[in-house]
Amino acid sequence: MSSANYLYGPAVFSKRTFRQIARDTKVVLKVLEKMGLELAGPDGTGKPVISDEIIAFNGCRKCTNARPVAFAESECNGKNCSAEAFVLKRVLSGREKELSYTGRVFYRENPRVAHKYFRSCRTEYRPYDFAVKSVLVIVKHYMGDKVVVSSNADMKTWERVILFVHLVLNWNGGGTP
Repeated sequence: MSSANYLYGPAVFSKRTFRQIARDTKVVLKVLEKMGLELAGPDGTGKPVISDEIIAFNGCRKCTNARPVAFAESECNGKNCSAEAFVLKRVLSGREKELSYTGRVFYRENPRVAHKYFRSCRTEYRPYDFAVKSVLVIVKHYMGDKVVVSSNADMKTWERVILFVHLVLNWNGGGTP
């Protein structure tokens, strides 16, 4: 089974809010990298991309981490720690909006996600899954009820991520998925 992370939210994030999300993401990812998590750009090579317009990263395609990452759901196999890229754009393009709009179709199943735009990332439980969930916690903190964050992970996993993000960013409660 693959770990899947979901975000239902607006097609456009305000510049100010996305700047805050990007700033906090840089801080959290830097701490995770110091703790031994190898992150890369969206294709599994290079560096993560974090700007005022996009946040995009993946695990390393050619991982050199021989030690286990303490917080990860799975250990790095020392070879390929990448899967699907996590990509969060401040503004979805026309085609992206068309493909990801939930409309009223979802209203009967889950009214919280109706009329929002869907984004997902399947990490196959690779170590960077913790980083993906961390960014989603940051998004939820700044966007509140304007977004819905979910995954197929259990609440214990989310509690670890939430606690980690809150400690790193020195937040005092609130804004959790």
